[in-house]
Amino acid sequence: SYQYYREAATAAEATLVDVSDGGATKGIDGQLHAAGRITGTVTSAASTKPLSGIEVCALSSEGTPQGCTSSDTNGEYSLVASAGNHKIEFRSGSQSYETQYYDGKASIEEADPVEVSEGATTGKINAAMVTPGEISGRVTKEDGTTGIAGIQVCASRTTSPYTSRCGTTASDGDYQLTDLPGGGYRVSFYAP
Repeated sequence: SYQYYREAATAAEATLVDVSDGGATKGIDGQLHAAGRITGTVTSAASTKPLSGIEVCALSSEGTPQGCTSSDTNGEYSLVASAGNHKIEFRSGSQSYETQYYDGKASIEEADPVEVSEGATTGKINAAMVTPGEISGRVTKEDGTTGIAGIQVCASRTTSPYTSRCGTTASDGDYQLTDLPGGGYRVSFYAP
């Protein structure tokens, strides 16, 4: 269980401890409360197969990690967390899945809070991971057929999480922007 001095649950609530040069600050004692547990299963949204190695973190309301674990070969995880409300983040390290928050949300601001009680297990906090999308196309001259090389193409997401990806057209005018979370994008073309 993760907590701060004087039983504060978050960094924002934490009491600062003053330390003077050459001095000793004594009596900074802690009393830990019994932790709770969050459990669930992580699967692929496309195939519904379990995913191993997905990092699952309980975050404070400020987004500070309060504890993390990874899903096992059955896609299952068990995460120790302090009592209180947490936002749960599911992150794919080396695998190509979008980071998401419980319950299928794209940003921490949208995430549903998960309540954890001392000594209790909050179960079925599951995630179905989705693969990011891509935008591709071709930039041509006014004739509509002759491709233009070296044009900068950018896609900018218009809602949270605000994401931008840019690339340059190939010699035939083709481009591909990858690793885009689902949502609406503005696409711009710039001739340097």
